Amino acid sequence: MRSDLHQFPDTLTEQELLSKIDELNNDSNIHGILVQLPLPKQIDEFKVISAISPEKDVDGFHPISVGNMMIGKEAFYLVHRMALWSYSLITTSTQLANTL
Repeated sequence: MRSDLHQFPDTLTEQELLSKIDELNNDSNIHGILVQLPLPKQIDEFKVISAISPEKDVDGFHPISVGNMMIGKEAFYLVHRMALWSYSLITTSTQLANTL
């Protein structure tokens, strides 16, 4: 299993984060994306969560994933095999400091 940590300052702009998510969505070597919540106040969490490809939505927060869970469908099929895949974690410096 491979994991990448993408750590950003709290001054990260929404567009910078959306660009990183787009890059990861299009990277065939990345099979899952985790965005550490809560995000800095200048970033719209719904917009960020919605930008993650449902196929790479590790948290299961994408609207399609939530909808599938509500009707009893499996939302994120890779979670069961996560040890075999690679994923990226996106966080800010304050969030990371609070987890240590």
